Amino acid sequence: MTSSNDHTNVIEHLETRPIDETTTAIMAALTMNDPASAGEFVQEVLNKILMQRMISPPGTNLLCITLIGEVTAGEFAAFWQQHLPGEPALVTFLQMMRAADVVYGSPEGKIIEQISLLESLS
Repeated sequence: MTSSNDHTNVIEHLETRPIDETTTAIMAALTMNDPASAGEFVQEVLNKILMQRMISPPGTNLLCITLIGEVTAGEFAAFWQQHLPGEPALVTFLQMMRAADVVYGSPEGKIIEQISLLESLS
């Protein structure tokens, strides 16, 4: 696991998990301690989430990205929106989701900021 002093961006965990009979979620845990390479890293995350969605059950309808480090949810969302038009397949998958949020928190688990990644799709 990445220490809070590392100046790196890491996908700590990425999985698809059934929540109940009607809900399946893609869950990603990120540590972002290098704001200088954040844009490039978010592009990588977007690609990995697209691949994860492609191997997930057809009814997968939630995306939850948790984020700790030096990059906020708002900054992550801005990079996400910048790169999303280049991934039309992911746009289509996102349009089928009930929720797709990035949640920025402290290493202790306190939620600091939460942003929907679906708002710009409307």
